[in-house]
Amino acid sequence: SLDSSKWDNVEVAGDNGGTEGVGSWSVSNGYLSSDDSNKPYGVVSKTTFNPPYIVSARMRNNPNGLDDDVIGVLFAYTAPSSYYAALICFGDTGWGSSTALVADSLDAQEKWNDDTKRTTPKNGEWHRMDVVFKEEAKAAYYLDTTLLSDLTCSVKHSTGKVGLVSGYMDHGAHYDFIFVRKYADSEPTITIESEESKE
Repeated sequence: SLDSSKWDNVEVAGDNGGTEGVGSWSVSNGYLSSDDSNKPYGVVSKTTFNPPYIVSARMRNNPNGLDDDVIGVLFAYTAPSSYYAALICFGDTGWGSSTALVADSLDAQEKWNDDTKRTTPKNGEWHRMDVVFKEEAKAAYYLDTTLLSDLTCSVKHSTGKVGLVSGYMDHGAHYDFIFVRKYADSEPTITIESEESKE
């Protein structure tokens, strides 16, 4: 079950900014699963974090019941309608959702000045998400190592919790890991030189 000493089950503002309570979480086969309640809800850390940091997670649509809604990463979370998220949208854009950065509601990507409407083909494969939270209202979103957005938000959040979100997933979703590390503007790099041999 969810380790309640480290994580909180929370409401997340969804379609049009509304909340519908929380669903449940279970752990089996080595991953965390959301339920089939079709609610927008999440799990967030007890610990708060200050930028700059990188939050990384691996997740997938339930391969035994693919849904067309959203899953993703929460960051700078302080309340159900006060957070940032990076979402994977599997196709349902009728309520404004997109594979994008969002603020304060799962359908509010325009606050990140991102006019590109993206969806991710409905599939049950694992996806890697990396969000670089650089400073208040500035973040970059990578999906499967591809940069999707590097933007400034008109809504300013900074300190907050990190976590995972399951938005209107009829059959739930699976989450493999989430971790946070500090971010340096000039990330360390390595160079591999050719091998030297002595005669």
